[in-house]
Amino acid sequence: MSVTRCGTPRTAGLDGVAAGHVDAPARLAGWDTPPMTGTPNDRGRAAYQAGWRIRHAHPEDARVMGRVHVEVWREAYTGLMRPEALAGVDPEIGAQRWARILAAPRPDGATTWVGCTPTGEVVALASEGPARDADAPTAHEVRALNVLRSAYGTGLADLLMVDLAGDGPAYLWVVEGNDRAVAFYRRHGFEDDGGRKVDERLGVREIRMGRERSPWAGDAASDLDGAARDADGGRGLGPSPVVTGKGP
Repeated sequence: MSVTRCGTPRTAGLDGVAAGHVDAPARLAGWDTPPMTGTPNDRGRAAYQAGWRIRHAHPEDARVMGRVHVEVWREAYTGLMRPEALAGVDPEIGAQRWARILAAPRPDGATTWVGCTPTGEVVALASEGPARDADAPTAHEVRALNVLRSAYGTGLADLLMVDLAGDGPAYLWVVEGNDRAVAFYRRHGFEDDGGRKVDERLGVREIRMGRERSPWAGDAASDLDGAARDADGGRGLGPSPVVTGKGP
């Protein structure tokens, strides 16, 4: 499989898997009809219908993930992070780091995803898993959601968020001043809960946002949570423009 493509299904015998896509949960009721409202789940559904896809990341994705990660940071954080910090991020070092992370199941149970264009190009990466903060407001943390500017407005970030957070409790960190990301997370039910932390090296302050339940819980489109995981052999639990967090 090309490191820049979503590739073909890795799990045989999946009903409704479209050629060239890994998850393609076409069996979901309602996902073959146009969205009727403007909820985040509907935007994710529209992205799916247009051919955007998500899947679990694999070790051979490391090089393109290193590049995408650096490009997203520079697009999103210019003017928010220290210029020298942004200038110092290196896609090759990032690729080596992702290769180590993806080489084996993560001991803490975290899951990493990539998002792809209808032609299969990897343009997003995301991760979620058990909370890493001692004072975490919930047990589930959305650790990163990185989408290239070229995919803004497509619904790909919504498609990823459905699987990263499901309908239930979750929290995340977002760089202060990243207003686009804050607005995105509010649409998904997250609110500033007062938590703050400072990264002196990067020169940013981060805001913690959390939610108890998605405001769109029960929407048919939210059934993607779990179905995409099942279709890609998922285990259950798996910063845009949308960009949150700073690491996997």
